[in-house]
Amino acid sequence: MVLDYDTVQFFLRKPQITAVELTRDQNGHCAHPAVPWEELDEYPVAPFFLAWGYEFCAEYMQNELNEDDAVMLAYDEGNGSFLGWEPKAVDGWILISMLDTDDGPAAWFVRPDARLRRNG
Repeated sequence: MVLDYDTVQFFLRKPQITAVELTRDQNGHCAHPAVPWEELDEYPVAPFFLAWGYEFCAEYMQNELNEDDAVMLAYDEGNGSFLGWEPKAVDGWILISMLDTDDGPAAWFVRPDARLRRNG
């Protein structure tokens, strides 16, 4: 990643991410409104969240559902929808996105970095 002026300025604009109800589209996708997704589009996202003081975690549908689950079967048959998947929420983590990745449907979560909370 090249750290030009615009990229550095982007790092400095930390989004204030709080838990909100996300609206999913017909295929199950959703995105937190506080995250500048268009600007993140060309970069790996985890380093940005770390720079902004958040821990980042990705959970995948294939790890939560059995392969014979109706949602998994429909997705595997090529309909592209994972709307029926409700990822398991973990206390303290905030859902920021549900999307289809190269590894299948994923739910992305963040939480304030514990190291920052301890150190003030």
